[in-house]
Amino acid sequence: MGHLSPECSFKYDNHFATLTATYALSKADITLPDQTLYNITGFTNKNLKENNLTVRPALISFG
Repeated sequence: MGHLSPECSFKYDNHFATLTATYALSKADITLPDQTLYNITGFTNKNLKENNLTVRPALISFG
C-alpha cells in the first residue's frame, strides 16, 4: 500500500533523506581551514570560539 499521492511520497522520502544526512553529518569529524570558513560565512575565529567550536591553528573543527 502506497502513499495517497506522488507529492506525499516525495514529502516523506525527502524528510527521511534529510534525517539520514543530518545523522551522518553529526558523526563526521569535519575540519576546514579558518580562511575557507570565513570566506563562506564571514565568521571570525572570535565568533567561532564564542560558539564553542574548536579552533586549532588554521583549522576549525565541528566535531
